[in-house]
Amino acid sequence: MRNGADVVLRIGGKDSHYRMTAVPSDPEKISQSLMRLLAEFPQDAPYYNIRMLSNGTPDLETLKKAGFNTVLVEAVEIV
Repeated sequence: MRNGADVVLRIGGKDSHYRMTAVPSDPEKISQSLMRLLAEFPQDAPYYNIRMLSNGTPDLETLKKAGFNTVLVEAVEIV
């Protein structure tokens, strides 16, 4: 998937065409994406070995480590 793959995703009951691309080695970008993900789905933190603080935000040390151990997959809609 590093070179990309065309897929059809059904979102909200509607099928759309997307180009999926893996981002395996950009820890800063991956950490930022994980931060956005966890803002909406904090219960997913254990899947990435990220510790959540009592105020509901990710522990920055474990978030940074996850940026090195996670592959981000980006989806761009093909219009």
